[in-house]
Amino acid sequence: MRICLIGTLPEADREAHKGPERTTIGLAESLSNRGHEIVVVSDEGESATVDVPARIIGENLSPGVDRLVRFYLRVRREIDYNSFDIIHAWRPVPDADVFSIHSVDAANSVEEHRPGSFSLRFRAGAKLELLGKRFAASRAARTVVTAVQNVIDATNHGIEPNRVIPVGVNKSFIQQNEVIDNEIEILCVGRIEPRKNQAFPAAHTPKRYSLRLVGPCSTDYISEVEQFETRWEGKLSSEELMSAYREADVFVLPSIFEGFGLTAVEAMAAGTPIVVADTCGVAEHVYDEPIGGVYKFGDIESYQRQLERIVNNRVEYGQNAQRYVKENLTWDTIAAQYEREYERV
Repeated sequence: MRICLIGTLPEADREAHKGPERTTIGLAESLSNRGHEIVVVSDEGESATVDVPARIIGENLSPGVDRLVRFYLRVRREIDYNSFDIIHAWRPVPDADVFSIHSVDAANSVEEHRPGSFSLRFRAGAKLELLGKRFAASRAARTVVTAVQNVIDATNHGIEPNRVIPVGVNKSFIQQNEVIDNEIEILCVGRIEPRKNQAFPAAHTPKRYSLRLVGPCSTDYISEVEQFETRWEGKLSSEELMSAYREADVFVLPSIFEGFGLTAVEAMAAGTPIVVADTCGVAEHVYDEPIGGVYKFGDIESYQRQLERIVNNRVEYGQNAQRYVKENLTWDTIAAQYEREYERV
């Protein structure tokens, strides 16, 4: 098939740390490896960051409420839909055959737990994006979300998903865990910001454990994170990040909201078990599998109980987690699921 993927790419001089960027790259390259002709259309970034042909058509658009609308118009004007068998969009554009949604209304979900997290301008932009998602879903032949919790959110906002397909992980993250029987190391990866909620594990991880915080930071939120200066390691390169996953005893995902939670799966691929809040989409993979623990968001006792349980069984759970990723969550497996959606179209 000749497939156009509409998503987002990173700049060439930085790592693809954001989930949407890794999703665009991972799915595009896996579909290409499976014999499809792929063209990526992105609203930002650089074409050199993905190993398939790519066009960047939103690089000159200024950030703001009208950015999405202008991108929609450019896509419709510059992309010949008739030259493709399938148009698959992760960005809400008109007339896609398959429309995938990372999260439905993340800003509102965060505001409910932490009022004032976003500016009025940002929230206005989020409302416009939600309208765009509803419009795109209404026009698409198939609508896909990344987790069961997103089905509920989507339905509440007038969107009827056809399928749940999780986000995949690059096979390069599958590696041998290097846990050393010294101090227990807890890893938390993500942009340092209120939505990611690093203040919770910083305050409530038992002091006998070492907590590492990894990710970019450009926010006043750091004042709320205990011992931030000694725990924060900044944004790591791909090689450094893979090493951090490999060396950790347990990975923690405490976010107020995650449409999925790709960093948790990357940790699992390295043989590191996970402890995640029940507000994260990836939690649904943990409930019925001995690969980690799920705690009630904001519940200190629940968090510490699950963390202790997983620490005490970290070798077994880490091995199970890696096996689960190999069988269910590599990009090749995810690409095969999307192929079935394309065939339905």
